[in-house]
Amino acid sequence: MKKILTIAALSIATLACKSQQKSTDGFVPLFDGKTTQGWHNYGKTTIGKSWIVEDGTLHLDASNKSGWQTKDGGDIISTESYG
Repeated sequence: MKKILTIAALSIATLACKSQQKSTDGFVPLFDGKTTQGWHNYGKTTIGKSWIVEDGTLHLDASNKSGWQTKDGGDIISTESYG
């Protein structure tokens, strides 16, 4: 009896793990992790030079400040439209 319950529990656990795999069909990455391609400052056609890619992340280099704002900073948006 213990053997049957053990086999049943392992079978259920195995099936549950397989059903949790996520499908990536239709997934569109917004950021390639290497460049600022596909992004621009709001109201402009290019992205400011203060936006940099480092260690696979896109972030604002705040070392180039002009008062309380970062030069060439500001909001960024995707070049593409989704939804």
